[in-house]
Amino acid sequence: MNEHLQALRRAAKRAVLTIGCGVVALVAYFSAQGLRYEAGRLEVSYAPVLAPVTICDGRVNPDTGECSGSVVVFEAFTQTNAVCDGRDALVSGVMSKVRSDARYIDGRQQIYFGDPAGRFRRAMFEFEDQQDGTPTNRPPGVQDWGPWRLRGGCVTEFTTWFTSVEHRPWHGFWPLPTVTGPFPLPRATIDQGGSSERR
Repeated sequence: MNEHLQALRRAAKRAVLTIGCGVVALVAYFSAQGLRYEAGRLEVSYAPVLAPVTICDGRVNPDTGECSGSVVVFEAFTQTNAVCDGRDALVSGVMSKVRSDARYIDGRQQIYFGDPAGRFRRAMFEFEDQQDGTPTNRPPGVQDWGPWRLRGGCVTEFTTWFTSVEHRPWHGFWPLPTVTGPFPLPRATIDQGGSSERR
């Protein structure tokens, strides 16, 4: 009887030890993932993937660096058009990618209705500006984006949307997360016949 009790205690100790090691391993894994994300967020704050650019539409004085013509400023990511297509919102705009070493990670972009600093929920969306078989990584420079179809965007309770995207830097140690927005959503009223009216 005593031997059985001793064996049972040893088995219980091994089980507790195994479970404890598993819990420590899980905590270490998720802590490492959190640290990787924070390192990427910190890198983006000092070396962003998307950033405003200033272009001189004229001559630049080589001594002073002043522009003799008009100066055009492109923001990092802006929405220039938003319309309703039934219940869906079609949004498009202009972006300025400044890091050539940052490659878009396919499938790591999400769009949300709401505000990143407040209440939000994930949106269903389609990139209508991309065809099957075309590369999703954008070259550096100022370029158009969209239209992107945000399903139900014109009738959702939220009045804004934003996007979160990740890029892989040259070193590959962590992803670079970029959040842009919020941007206004167009509003639509649905009549009894099911058609929509743009506003």
